Amino acid sequence: MEHKTGQPFTNQACRAAASAMEAKRLKYTPSTDFPPPDCREGEKLSAWFRNVFEAVPMKTPQPLTDREKQLLRLSAKEYCDERKACRVTCEEYTTLLVRRASYYRYMNQWTFRSYDLFSVAVECAKALDRMAESKGVDAIGPLYGLPIPMKGTAAVVDFPSGGGVGILSSYTPVKNSALTDMIYSRNGIIFGTTNVPEFACSTNTANRASGQCRNPYNHAFSPGGSSGGAGSAVSMHMCPVAVSEDTGGSTRVPALFNGLFGFDPARNHYPNEGNCGMTFTNDQIGVLGRSMSDLLFYDRALMQDRHNAAELHATAAKQAKERDLQGIRVACPQWPWVKGTSRQLDGIMRKAYDAVRAALKPLTLKDTGWPLAGSEQGVLSLVTDKKAPQSLFLTFPGQIAQFVYDYLDAPVSLKEICADTIPFGAHQPTKFYEDMTCKSETDYRYAIGPFIKDEVERYNSLFDAENLDFILVPAAYNATPDLAQALAGTMPAIDAEGQPALSDMWQSVYPINEMLKHIHIPKLAVPTGLSSDGRPTGIQLWGRAVAYEDMFQDKVSSRHNITFLHLAARVVELIHADADLRRVTPTMDAACTCTGGAQVAYVCDAGDRERCVRFTASLLRAFGLLLLLLLNVICTLSSALVQYLYGDLHFDSPISISDEPIQRQLGDRRRPWTPRDHLYAAIRMMPIWVLGNWTRNLSLKSTSIASATALDSTTSIFTFLIAIPTQDEQFGWRKASGVLLGVAGSALTSLHDAKGSTSLSSGTCAVPKG
Repeated sequence: MEHKTGQPFTNQACRAAASAMEAKRLKYTPSTDFPPPDCREGEKLSAWFRNVFEAVPMKTPQPLTDREKQLLRLSAKEYCDERKACRVTCEEYTTLLVRRASYYRYMNQWTFRSYDLFSVAVECAKALDRMAESKGVDAIGPLYGLPIPMKGTAAVVDFPSGGGVGILSSYTPVKNSALTDMIYSRNGIIFGTTNVPEFACSTNTANRASGQCRNPYNHAFSPGGSSGGAGSAVSMHMCPVAVSEDTGGSTRVPALFNGLFGFDPARNHYPNEGNCGMTFTNDQIGVLGRSMSDLLFYDRALMQDRHNAAELHATAAKQAKERDLQGIRVACPQWPWVKGTSRQLDGIMRKAYDAVRAALKPLTLKDTGWPLAGSEQGVLSLVTDKKAPQSLFLTFPGQIAQFVYDYLDAPVSLKEICADTIPFGAHQPTKFYEDMTCKSETDYRYAIGPFIKDEVERYNSLFDAENLDFILVPAAYNATPDLAQALAGTMPAIDAEGQPALSDMWQSVYPINEMLKHIHIPKLAVPTGLSSDGRPTGIQLWGRAVAYEDMFQDKVSSRHNITFLHLAARVVELIHADADLRRVTPTMDAACTCTGGAQVAYVCDAGDRERCVRFTASLLRAFGLLLLLLLNVICTLSSALVQYLYGDLHFDSPISISDEPIQRQLGDRRRPWTPRDHLYAAIRMMPIWVLGNWTRNLSLKSTSIASATALDSTTSIFTFLIAIPTQDEQFGWRKASGVLLGVAGSALTSLHDAKGSTSLSSGTCAVPKG
């Protein structure tokens, strides 16, 4: 260059620019929550995770006011309804979520740069509030400032993530991904970018720049991947929903491990542009949420006029509601999901799977599946070329290079990215773009052509033969695993022959979740509660595949997905009619902050929460009964006083109480009462009347009307006991028996009342499932 241009300083300038770019690429501090070089394999790796994650207690729950707890419990739809009603502002809600995410910073749910940029989300919230004030609240619909975290593989100008790669994290994207712009256009708020493994290449969420993400149920557990940051954040009530993306389980595995719903649509329902994928067939952006209703609300609010989604939702909701339950047909195939080629369900997951089957008895269940070879009654075998699906990853290195060039404008090579990606144990991100198993262009052309067409026909053959709506699929062979075991390959498992075996995280989740990902099948992950040792379990519902001739029509994909979602909601309703199969809030998120004086954080499990609610309700009821007894004593004393006035003071009628003293004072000077006279008389009579009514009303606040009415009738016991020593009342067993029977009746009424609902008003320790 020097001899051509005649500018000897050019090489020096290029070297200086290269040095500056090199410094920029390396400008990040490795996380301390990432295994050090001498602890990345075998027992040392297991020991490191046990010492750093399993042995370290969870952080003390965040102190929250009653209002903050109510806001954090809101679903996505509930928040939008509250914002529309002007009962909360975008700024208040977003600031609360930012504070919560920052308080639990050590859980590494976001990429490390997002934590320093959360103020961008707050400023966006303020801008939406100003718009609502000037143009009306409907101007900020349909998302009304709902904070939505974006997955860290997407390009977000406001929240650079580098796809989870440390040396790319300092490059601010030059443009947003298509979904990022879509959320902004719907008046949503991008709430940072969630933690991911490098370019989503793992079922565990960790990278050297942002560290290992933690599971909110137990820090010893894996959060799953590659959308583990999103799953952990939603599960911890840091946001109602979050963007995910699935290539071979990256939406559904975090849904399982974090006790969530996960929607993995048939491809191209949500726009994928600007989210660095691994293939052009398998990858699809999805969503994670705590409820089925939130997935439906998110899809409605986000899609709007895309692919005519608003009309599709209205039609699908009506059709799903009109379907007879027995007319919904679900197959429960054993092979290759319940029992695969190398593993089968362990006891925990089989129990959950069987419980779901039992819950779905009102539907038409079919114990049928695909034959192992050939065809049976028109159903084709799913056993095909095992190498072809791997050929679809041939484009991955090129997709990375294009993303780095087009969205990051970064002069970073694939070789440098590989060097900055650090594997440990079963966490091996580089194997997808460095040690690819298949590099044949011929195999790739075959895979995207006749192979996919054939797979669609084979998969749909069972749906055609049995007229199916869904198949029921286990979420993984094992329940949520310990990180130490999943990464070191020491997870207790059961092999295909039913013998004890050891698995790593790939053997547990990948065969089920990678299966048939290259054809357009809508899939829904559904939580099914916890195992006895607190591990989230789950199942999946898969729908019919989009026909091959329609795979290139995105509108058809959306119609297919939306119809699937609404009918799946009917099935989910049946599953969660069984309380044991409902989602359970993580222990560390179920903290009860008791208000009044100093705030005391109380962490309780599901059983503790129920006992907490029951005990608190009992205390309030006892207090209410005490106040009622006090009221009865006051009423009895007032009756005794009246009796004393009538008897000992010789008043012949009630009018004498007010009339006789006035006659004595006035003598023959009769005149009408003045307002002052009325006031004077009222003041003398008021204290005991106010005290009686106050105790009654206060008691009603803490017990039922039935108990109050019953206890009102027990004034007889106080009248009886007080009248014997003070009046001319004579003791008699008939009278005593009558009084005791009245008391017994009241006691039975109160006991029956105590067995009723223990649900408390806002501000109590009640934390419901789901």
